[in-house]
Amino acid sequence: MRHKEIEVLNHAVAYQNAMISQIPDIIKGFKKEVQDLDYIFDLNEIIAESKESLFTHYWIHCNAKGNAMIAKKVFATLKNKGMIKSV
Repeated sequence: MRHKEIEVLNHAVAYQNAMISQIPDIIKGFKKEVQDLDYIFDLNEIIAESKESLFTHYWIHCNAKGNAMIAKKVFATLKNKGMIKSV
């Protein structure tokens, strides 16, 4: 039984690694597709240069610091586009 579990886990990890390695190409393709849409914003660059830990739950969800950085950028972007007024 344990051997079968290890075999399945190894297969899943290999699949996950293959998927992760494709992410940069997927993002590049997505950016190309949506480049003319003014309501889609890439927030990845805000956190890309950070040396701090900004995620929790295996890099899927932002922690409080990451959420604050993103909220600040979203507010600034919407304000610059005239979509909201400062309070």
